[in-house]
Amino acid sequence: MKITFTHNAYKSKEGNQQVPPALTHALGCRNEKVAVQLFFQEERGVLTHSRESLLLPDLTLPIYRVALSCEELKVTGYLETYLPDDNRVLQADRLANDPYITFSENLPGVLWIDVEIPQTFSKKEVTLTAEIYVKTAFQDEVLIENKSIPIEILPYALPKPQDYTLFLDLWQHSSNVARQYQVPLWSDDHFNRLEEVVASLAQLGQKSVMIVASDCPWCGWGTHIGSKDGTSFYEYSMLHLIKQENGEFICDFTTMQRYIDLCAHYNIDADISLYGLLGVWEMDGFPSISITDYPERISVRYYDEATQTYLYVRNREEYIKYLQLIFEYFKKTGQFEKLYLATDEPKISDPVKAKQFREVLDILFSIEPNIQLKMAVDQDDVIKEYVEKTKVLAMSFPCTVSHPEIAKQYPDKRILWYVCNIPDKPNTLFKNHLLEARILGTLNSLFDLSGFLRWAYTAWTIEPRQDIRYETKGFPTGDFSLTYPSKNGKIEVSLRLKQLEMGIIDFELLAKLKKAGAHSVVEEAYQILQLDETYTTFMATKKETREGLYSLDYLDYQKFRRFIVDALIQLEKQKS
Repeated sequence: MKITFTHNAYKSKEGNQQVPPALTHALGCRNEKVAVQLFFQEERGVLTHSRESLLLPDLTLPIYRVALSCEELKVTGYLETYLPDDNRVLQADRLANDPYITFSENLPGVLWIDVEIPQTFSKKEVTLTAEIYVKTAFQDEVLIENKSIPIEILPYALPKPQDYTLFLDLWQHSSNVARQYQVPLWSDDHFNRLEEVVASLAQLGQKSVMIVASDCPWCGWGTHIGSKDGTSFYEYSMLHLIKQENGEFICDFTTMQRYIDLCAHYNIDADISLYGLLGVWEMDGFPSISITDYPERISVRYYDEATQTYLYVRNREEYIKYLQLIFEYFKKTGQFEKLYLATDEPKISDPVKAKQFREVLDILFSIEPNIQLKMAVDQDDVIKEYVEKTKVLAMSFPCTVSHPEIAKQYPDKRILWYVCNIPDKPNTLFKNHLLEARILGTLNSLFDLSGFLRWAYTAWTIEPRQDIRYETKGFPTGDFSLTYPSKNGKIEVSLRLKQLEMGIIDFELLAKLKKAGAHSVVEEAYQILQLDETYTTFMATKKETREGLYSLDYLDYQKFRRFIVDALIQLEKQKS
């Protein structure tokens, strides 16, 4: 049996492997979860860190139980499970709450370990210990190894996620949560699951609330043509329109407000992004609704009290009334200043669609001249035409590196950037090195933008604990989700999300240095990561970046973290 402590950016894959690089010590700050991994390589076995009896189907396998401790600190373990990538090679990604996993020589057992350092912790070093016991069936356990690793604790407390300055905008696919757990849409059971999602987002410093105000505005991301296993991604409106017997329309905002309030409870309340009313997608074969004398095909369902049936808005007058009800509600409840009418990658290269988009905007501004726009854009021509009208602009990676001065040109706007199915790197896809998720935080510092957007957090496939691939040619594995749904309703995170979280912390520390005027220190920190600062030349093709833009050596990131924290400590000493 080979048992090895290794760093948190090593990713296990199916196949004959070398022993992962041994980690001699870990490093962290106060108010941080310091993470390491413990690898097990053997012909076959069961790995657990539970003290409970295991419901095993095979009693002949040796059971390796890990008992974790780190002096007085809280230690949490997660068993890593494997899922197939684009090439059907199994990769570790899901940090599971499962009681055990099985492993083999070609599929190592891996235990992710978090050690929580309190904000007021005073010790400079602690020791993480892993006692490994083995048994089979009804034999007594035997201690076979005692592994330990020192953790150095830097005397600096990280900010709480709610105080992060990075504007994090991870989209919430609320309908898919109900679909995955097979609970009624917008029911109490659904909201119980949504609270788990929201709580997990809060731990990352999420800022934005996502509301969908029409049915299927993204056409299910091609579900009707791309799904091969029953997976669907249709999102439905949180707003409930009603046509009364007297012919007047009213709107029930209870569900929407309940979600807004839930997010606010977890300090997610910087903006309310309202999707589904502007730039809705169109796909061949998708049964969308036409509204008479209106430029866009938008599906808004309502309940007709006179006929006691559900119908769809099909004329312009009724649809405009729906928009008016929405704007009036947000004004009446004092939430209008946080409301953003949001659209996702509008296409204006086609003259007909460009004309339709302009007409829709004209109508919207005629109804409410003070509405704020939020656009996720992947085309330079959209930026050129609409940057003046847009309050929040989220640019694709290729657009971001081709507009280096945009934040300085428009200091009153919130400028975000995003990765999706492109670029090939850096990204949070299965095919990426884990550190390419972490580097996103430092890139946000380099770009000097407000924050980061990712379009999929819980867009789960039909069996996400086993396979998150979906129409791989258009959507590489990992593009649809950064989390996993556990069977008990909890949210399980991915290795990729763990690294993104570390990258967000990196950004926060760099932002503190910038705020203190220590720009030369920031430049030196970039150099530790071998970061190429000429980012306008990052793209090699429309979808691929050049090689060698940043380090993929974990030790560089450890050195980087120590360097910037030491600099912050020195700045604090100078103040005092």
